[in-house]
Amino acid sequence: EGSLSFTVKNDLQTAPLWAWHSTASLDNGSWRAWMKLEQETRLHAFRRGQEFSADGLFALTGERIHPESNPESPGGDFSKFTAEAVSALDHRLWFTGPVANVDASTRQHLIRHDGAIAWGRRVGALIAENLSPAEPASELTPVAGNLLEGNAEAFDLAVAEAPGAQLPSPAEGLADVWDVDVLVVGGGTGGAPAAIAAARSGATTLVAEFLSGLGGVGTVGLIGKYWFGNRVGFTAEVDAGAASLTNKANKPDQWDVEAKMQWYHGAITEAGGAIWYKTLVCGALREGNRVTGAILATPQGRIAIRARCVVDATGSAEVAAAAGAKTVAIGHGQLALQGTGLPGRNPGTNYGNTDYDFIDESNAADVTSAHTTAREKFRQAFDAGQLIDSRERRRIVGDYEVTPMDIRLGRIFPDTIVKACSNFDTHGFTVHPLFMIVAPDHDPQTGYIPLRALLPQGLDGILVTGLGISAHRDAMPVIRMQADVQNQGYAAGVIAALSTDGQPRRLGITTIQDQLVGVGILDAEVRGARDSFPLSDTEIDRALAASVDDPDQIDRAFTLDHPELIRRLRAAFTSAENEKARQHFAFVLAILDDPTGAEALAEHVALTFWDEGWNYTGMGQFGTSLSPLDARIMALGRCRRPDLLPALVAKAEDLPTNAAFSHYRALSAAFTAINHADAAPALESLLQRLEIRGHHVTTASERLATATDNPNETRFRNASLIELHLAGALFQLSPTNRTARDVLENYRSDLRGLFSRHAATLLAENR
Repeated sequence: EGSLSFTVKNDLQTAPLWAWHSTASLDNGSWRAWMKLEQETRLHAFRRGQEFSADGLFALTGERIHPESNPESPGGDFSKFTAEAVSALDHRLWFTGPVANVDASTRQHLIRHDGAIAWGRRVGALIAENLSPAEPASELTPVAGNLLEGNAEAFDLAVAEAPGAQLPSPAEGLADVWDVDVLVVGGGTGGAPAAIAAARSGATTLVAEFLSGLGGVGTVGLIGKYWFGNRVGFTAEVDAGAASLTNKANKPDQWDVEAKMQWYHGAITEAGGAIWYKTLVCGALREGNRVTGAILATPQGRIAIRARCVVDATGSAEVAAAAGAKTVAIGHGQLALQGTGLPGRNPGTNYGNTDYDFIDESNAADVTSAHTTAREKFRQAFDAGQLIDSRERRRIVGDYEVTPMDIRLGRIFPDTIVKACSNFDTHGFTVHPLFMIVAPDHDPQTGYIPLRALLPQGLDGILVTGLGISAHRDAMPVIRMQADVQNQGYAAGVIAALSTDGQPRRLGITTIQDQLVGVGILDAEVRGARDSFPLSDTEIDRALAASVDDPDQIDRAFTLDHPELIRRLRAAFTSAENEKARQHFAFVLAILDDPTGAEALAEHVALTFWDEGWNYTGMGQFGTSLSPLDARIMALGRCRRPDLLPALVAKAEDLPTNAAFSHYRALSAAFTAINHADAAPALESLLQRLEIRGHHVTTASERLATATDNPNETRFRNASLIELHLAGALFQLSPTNRTARDVLENYRSDLRGLFSRHAATLLAENR
């Protein structure tokens, strides 16, 4: 079909263009029929070695906006067609697609990219020529309408995003209703495998994906390379399948992203599953405590999909949240989020990992401005990525939450469904009390994932997979690697297909594990294994004693319930034989909000000089994000004793002007925990320091100003984190403080969802 010239870093390059032409008949004009056609067409149009695939079909259906009049026939000379050919409603509605009032020969020219560009320019010129002076605004009367009539029915199901409301009737905008066994919402890293597994298990399966390709961060997200992950079972099949569809040479841990997308597409199709691209979820269907489907938004309107079981593979528990599940939002209780980014993309590139921003994908303004910023940041690239490569999103509160202790101690669960492997690739700072004492490990860890972590508390008929599962945010880095999410998604698909009554909790776990062992996802010895917790008293007592010289041993004690843990730590503090042991147990107790030994801790803080500290680091962040002094300052605050304030105020007054973020974080957290107004002057003094304030980003141009050429930028995030930690702490101690309120009001409108939600929450809590 020709070639395309483009510039990559000022270097002019040329690549071939291919087009695949076909004639097809549709039974009807429904979205289901169009997606079936696209699903079939993608199988034929794929070429080994292609760098980009189109987002969808370009169809010439013969439909025209003015079928009652003769079509214009300018052929390929677009300069000759008139405004009437491409507009309606007295030039108030314009068209750039094949529904324009032109003949078939002219439409053929629109298939080529150069023809489409020329066409668009001509339409734009005609719009400019026909602009009329603005008329006074008149009251608008909304008109509801459907693209499809019939083939829909009203039924009595609650739409959980609006409690008590009923599913809209067709007259109110429901375009279609369809029944399936398994609905997979999201066709990404976990969703595509879930659809394959469910379809292979004999369930009628639909996977709905809002982009135009399957595979998530590893394909459209352009992270075409493994970091860690247990590359067994279904993941090994994916790797072999992707390799079989490319003519490019890749290393064993890398792949051709176009080939991997196509393999997923082909595997779902071969198994009998249906794929809907360009489809968003906009609601959940629920009967009582059971999720019975979802409402999907398509270009033809909203479509209700009723399902026996739903796999929520959105990555942010969208369906579960809409159905009323308890969730943990980004920034919940802590101003913390793993860094992310949106890469540039050049032909021939399969890997573009970035970490230069905080992006909350539940915030439309955040996502929109992030995409705009990425295009500016990577303006020398051929294109920008389509998918924000998140590492942390909203999570469900499940039947069980995976903890850092589970990971560090390799806990095996009776209902284990996946064996994951990674180090603590934190991409930011940690918040769990354990990691204020010991550093997250750089060495690989094994993390077993129980079925209970995929089940939202109180809801049946749904499994959540990927970043949305129930796990502490500081445990997630070990269990979110692509290889493991692929296996986890496959397991979810198997379970959904087996749940013929829509209640996964009723399934026998060994029945599930047998299938997962059969495909190599689980080791045979995990099947039917007993829980490796609780640890014995002897092991815990031995670890407590050893933790004085080896703090890493303390994780065993953290497996105890809180009252018992405090009892044993107090006993260890009381019986400590030397000052080192007393200081150690006083510190651990204080981290856990117990003031036993607070005087010893305060003395240590007072006598210790400020150390180097830690500035925000995303990519490549391993180990601690607090200095030893930072951790003890935070611990001292958790003793919640106002009489200890003088020691902390003195540290604040002695803080160097070029101090690291972790020092500001530690002081802010300590003063907030003590919650005494006497700390306000010290916080305000820090907040008034030169260059501390004014780092909010409330306009697109301000965010564009952060678009340096560094794919792992940290400076802007570090500055905002310092400012917002100080202002948040000061505002909680003194809600009438004008300085703090002004900062929070600025951040309430910040385009970065993490910061805006945090500021809005604080302002709402202290009205």
